[in-house]
Amino acid sequence: MGEPRIPLTEDEALAVAAALDLPILPACMPGVLANLALLDRHARTLLAEGGAECA
Repeated sequence: MGEPRIPLTEDEALAVAAALDLPILPACMPGVLANLALLDRHARTLLAEGGAECA
């Protein structure tokens, strides 16, 4: 099993949401993807700066 990662595509987000029994309405998907991309960017920034909180 590899490193956990944030789902960044619609298919990935839908797969994770289905596994959690969490529906994502089509109208909400753009916002969900934007928020996931922002979270991914923040995590990568912290990791690049040696942020222990992400390890």
